[in-house]
Amino acid sequence: RLHRLGVEITTHARLFGTDADSAFFQDTLTDELVVAEDMDTLVLSLGHMPQDALGQSLEDAGVSFTRIGDCLAPRTAEEAVLEGLQIAWEL
Repeated sequence: RLHRLGVEITTHARLFGTDADSAFFQDTLTDELVVAEDMDTLVLSLGHMPQDALGQSLEDAGVSFTRIGDCLAPRTAEEAVLEGLQIAWEL
């Protein structure tokens, strides 16, 4: 419905600045700069909170582990997979 109304939706992007009618993003897949110009309104969807109940239970039990992904902070699937690969290489 939003698309039919002419609303542009940008995904896989980190906002790093705005001015009077533009927003500046970094594409999280390519690291390229994305500039949205002639904007009237910018709406951010940032309602994510880390869920770390399991991590806290493991820590309380004295289990050695490494936190990655969304238990640290909201991540894209690509970022979480990369963190998993990095930890696997350390093993």
